Amino acid sequence: EELARRAIRSASYDSAQRRHRPTCSAKTRVKIQKSLRPWPSDRTAGPVRLLSGWTGTGKTTLAQTMAEYWAEQGWLAAVFFFSRSEADRSSTAWFAGTILHQL
Repeated sequence: EELARRAIRSASYDSAQRRHRPTCSAKTRVKIQKSLRPWPSDRTAGPVRLLSGWTGTGKTTLAQTMAEYWAEQGWLAAVFFFSRSEADRSSTAWFAGTILHQL
């Protein structure tokens, strides 16, 4: 119960509260998706992956698509989607509580 009070449900990949949950269209970002898919089960890979790029290049779309894929595989432990337009999701203040609640 305490963790639930310290979590933001709208930061989850499957939250109905997120206004826009983009996913990759068929045949887009195929090479990147293919390289990321086995990451959670690859014991030689590091624990964190960083997606970087200019605004509007599809980082959130790719992250959403991969979160859905990993959830289907039973590999997704926790996720937090930040958002500049939502105060609670625009800072790290709720990050730890949200991740812990999902775990």
